[in-house]
Amino acid sequence: MDTFADLLARARRSGAPALRAHGSRIRRYNYTQLCTLSWQSGSVLRHVGVAKGRRVALAASPSPEPVLTFLGAGLLGAIVEFEPDTEVDARALVAPSSSIADYELPPGGQRIAYGERPDDPSTMFFEKEVWSENPVIPPIDISPDDEVLAAGVEVYTQGQLLRAAENVIEEYALTDEDEVAIRTPLTEPGTVVAGLLAPLVVGGTIVFPGEDSEGTIAVSAGEAPEERVIELRDVRIE
Repeated sequence: MDTFADLLARARRSGAPALRAHGSRIRRYNYTQLCTLSWQSGSVLRHVGVAKGRRVALAASPSPEPVLTFLGAGLLGAIVEFEPDTEVDARALVAPSSSIADYELPPGGQRIAYGERPDDPSTMFFEKEVWSENPVIPPIDISPDDEVLAAGVEVYTQGQLLRAAENVIEEYALTDEDEVAIRTPLTEPGTVVAGLLAPLVVGGTIVFPGEDSEGTIAVSAGEAPEERVIELRDVRIE
């Protein structure tokens, strides 16, 4: 796979589990739902002016919305930054309703809140906007050289991240039966590679675990309840 368009291609839709998030309730998405909602997320971002090379600021909460937004932004060739400063330099900010008012955006920037319906009418409601979008892939040409993830001073391309994901799959013998528990923050590029992209590339499941849940393997920077662990420090992006 060379780009997010390959990762989220129509042919990849299936009833196999793609994402499970534990919280106040367990939320499950199969590959059909994940692909379709990622396309719709990309379309919502496109409507508010996100395009190739433009930035999307994204809260790094362990929930499905950041995953869908990250993937949708990638379909546009946009660049995502997880957990930005409160003064945001981005075309769009996607964050929980409870914290979205804490951020300052430049003129023309759009707040998109998820979780509870926002009180401010100028803030878009993620769930409403995404679910009302047409379930089609945004008509954008992207390439492996398009930048997609900003982390500190580093900006990584789609090709770099997907090649690194393939390396993780090979090194840790991941299969489509693996459930990869994310136990490190999404602000770490290695978490994005090993926790989000690697399981999707191989057809496995992303897991945001709860206190009493685990996966078949974990992305971790220390001890984890899983017997198999992908050490965050060993994930290389070149």
